[in-house]
Amino acid sequence: MVHYNGKGVFILGVGIAPFGKQEETPLENIGAIAINNAIDDAQIEPEQIQAAFCAHSYGGRVAGQRAMKEAGISGIKVINCENACSGGATAFHLAYQSVVSGQNDLVLAIGMDKMSGGLITLPETDYEAAAGKTLPSKYALRAVRYMHQYGMSEKELALVSLKNRGNGVFNPKAHFQKAITLDEIMSAKLISYPFTLPQCCPNSDGAAAIIIGSKKWLPACKHPAVEVCASVVCSGKYQNPVTANPSPDDEITVRTATKAFQMAGCTPKDIDVAEVHDAFTIGEVLAYENIGLCGRGESRNLLLEGRTQLDGDIPVNPSGGLISRGHPLGATGACQLAEITLQLREQAGAHQIKKRPRLGLTHCTGGSTPLIGTAACSIHILGTC
Repeated sequence: MVHYNGKGVFILGVGIAPFGKQEETPLENIGAIAINNAIDDAQIEPEQIQAAFCAHSYGGRVAGQRAMKEAGISGIKVINCENACSGGATAFHLAYQSVVSGQNDLVLAIGMDKMSGGLITLPETDYEAAAGKTLPSKYALRAVRYMHQYGMSEKELALVSLKNRGNGVFNPKAHFQKAITLDEIMSAKLISYPFTLPQCCPNSDGAAAIIIGSKKWLPACKHPAVEVCASVVCSGKYQNPVTANPSPDDEITVRTATKAFQMAGCTPKDIDVAEVHDAFTIGEVLAYENIGLCGRGESRNLLLEGRTQLDGDIPVNPSGGLISRGHPLGATGACQLAEITLQLREQAGAHQIKKRPRLGLTHCTGGSTPLIGTAACSIHILGTC
């Protein structure tokens, strides 16, 4: 039996608002759906929540308070935070810290955003962006380097999209719920070589919320208990992009994962299921190796052997990942945590993995580029009691 270091902080309820285009629905209303779903799932009263931590990138002022108001909750401490794509996981990290420190014993974390109306902007101080480089092209450069370094083919890279679009069929909350063939992926519109359109995540609207509490709430919990074993957030380290080695390896993920496994008292081999940051197909490939699910250059083997499928020995992105589920920046990390919670409870419905999971991991990165240090990475490890 795998052992891990529990911290006495538990996920009591989760809620996910559907991801997709919701142009006519205000952000706070989308957030309120997730909040109310989490409250219903936890079977608590709204007034029992002592504090809330809300992540969003484009929600405007006091977005968290607006969402809480729509959910019928006011008068409590609400902290709004922004950490790019890693925002939802960061809000969860702050909520976790408030419970593990003893400041509160029942809190809410929520991530939400409306992204379907346009593209993600990059900081004005990013001189590469000023020269015309976009997020797809930044990831594409890493993909080309990886393919050159390890011999991965275009079709092998596209297997990530094939798998995740297939998983999305079984997720009623996903933006895309239609399977796609490998030929359709390869022949689709080219966005930035080697990525065709289905190898890029859609900008979506959506929200996810999580109720976190101390062990005093366990007797009233109607679900299998899911404990937070590790909660780690790191930032990138500065490297000169002109002179640095153009390696596709993601130093920030390696460093964050190392800390998370140390905190949880387990190893990558102990992980039964994972949700990772597949904003583009190469993101999932790199995550396999940087988290430690396989060795350098071995991601292709995981894909070709079907090991990361729903019925594999290490299912990755059973929800469909960002490529199928969608990517509202602030919501993504929170939704990953909600999805892994459902997997550990064996309540994920049609996209429940075949094996019985005991430990699950979430990985979410965000920011400009890890190479220049303006990045964030969050990794969480959850376990069943």
